[in-house]
Amino acid sequence: MIQSVKIVLKIILTTFLLFLTGCAGSNPGLERNWDDVMLFPMPPDEPRIQFLVHFSSSTDIREFSKLDQFLLGKSLLELETVIDKPYGVAIRDGKIYICDTMLPGLVIIDLENKTLKAFQPYGLGTLRKPINVAFDQAGYIYVADTEREQVVVFTPELKYFQAISSPSMKPLDVAIHGDSLLIADYRDRNIEVWSIKRNRAIGTFPPDNETLDDSIRVFVPYSVEFDNHGNVFITDFGQFRIQKFSPRGEFIQSYGELGRNLGQFARPKGIAVDREGILYVIDAAFENAQMFDPDGNLLMFIGGSYKREGNMYLPASITIDYDNTDYFKEYVLPGYDLKYLILVTNQYGPDKITIYGRIEKSEPEDEVPEAEGGRS
Repeated sequence: MIQSVKIVLKIILTTFLLFLTGCAGSNPGLERNWDDVMLFPMPPDEPRIQFLVHFSSSTDIREFSKLDQFLLGKSLLELETVIDKPYGVAIRDGKIYICDTMLPGLVIIDLENKTLKAFQPYGLGTLRKPINVAFDQAGYIYVADTEREQVVVFTPELKYFQAISSPSMKPLDVAIHGDSLLIADYRDRNIEVWSIKRNRAIGTFPPDNETLDDSIRVFVPYSVEFDNHGNVFITDFGQFRIQKFSPRGEFIQSYGELGRNLGQFARPKGIAVDREGILYVIDAAFENAQMFDPDGNLLMFIGGSYKREGNMYLPASITIDYDNTDYFKEYVLPGYDLKYLILVTNQYGPDKITIYGRIEKSEPEDEVPEAEGGRS
């Protein structure tokens, strides 16, 4: 009996030691070599964007312990979930949602619980080639599935809700602002406008696109995005440019043209707009994201063909987020504040989800004046 108790205690002690050994956490920020950080632009210019971190598999967000492998009876390879071929990306409430076209389904990174898991629904919610994703105000998830030829909607709890379609739809992208759902339709070469509350199509965008002059008309809508004011940005893949329209569909301006120089595009894809109106445009050929000010002037670019972390490898989509910066502050260059996140998907290469940060120099703290009557 005593011998049995000793054996049980030995097993418990061994398990506890394995737990301590395998789960000893580390702070990536403290271990980082700050002399090797990827900045845009590089010194002596003042840095504006910093590469923070990348995610390609579950081991990038959580270091599996020996206890995990011991208890689950699986090897590290069996425990690991990988991102295969990502396209669209969105982030909300501490979770990153990635369209993986090879899964096919979504890969969900839980930043709070440090998990990376595959979501592959079946039945009515089956996904075939999910390519882009967006959220409405209630947290419902809208997935543009180009092979299913529908926009598939899930509840915040990942339950199938409905499928949105029209007779000849082939959706490439979705964007939501208030009650308006915009669907970039590759087959019909237009942007469908749906009312979320009324759950029906209410028109196309811009409403008079077919009659517009070729200099401003949208020929092949590939990506679509809103800014804070409800203005709509559309990647016109057929004309190698980004078109900006007012919420009512009035043309405002164009960004870029066909070419191989900075400020021009070869394969423009995903787009994102920050709160100050700065436009980010992914170019899969240049393997970068070019940044334009509200007047259409080129500011700089981030990325570049892959040579190291912080570069890109056939990038596809980009999104900006202001609400989840706390999860990434430990990666930020000392003396700088993180203003917002920039998430980019890479379809190939070792870094499938690359996360950059818009940074600014920290404001110096005011010195506290010495109280009267202090030491003389």
